[in-house]
Amino acid sequence: MRPSPAHGSRWLIDVATLDAAMRDGRRPHVAVVMDVATRRIITSQVGSDRELAVMTALRTAVRGSGAPELIYVDSGCPLPAKALADLGIRVEVMGALQAACRMGPIERYFNSLRVTLGIGGAA
Repeated sequence: MRPSPAHGSRWLIDVATLDAAMRDGRRPHVAVVMDVATRRIITSQVGSDRELAVMTALRTAVRGSGAPELIYVDSGCPLPAKALADLGIRVEVMGALQAACRMGPIERYFNSLRVTLGIGGAA
């Protein structure tokens, strides 16, 4: 049996597009950083630019919690893996089946957010 990851050493990062309109008419993107061990939301960021929302959430998480050893993302999450590798952070981009298993907690968060806000939208 594999040992559980240490608190803060592994993160999930994902971004979802909400089925709503911002003041400028564009759809908002919500980027979330979650700790794998505790499933605690470290930070989230909302913005009209998908990549900027992800990078701002990541920057905020690292500033507040320190850098993780490993970040799990699915293939749709824009992260600069090379730049993170230069900082000693590994990025694991998961295939569809692996992402479906590993990203469950963060997808549940997005679904709860959509229900709370009364909106739909693609992940």
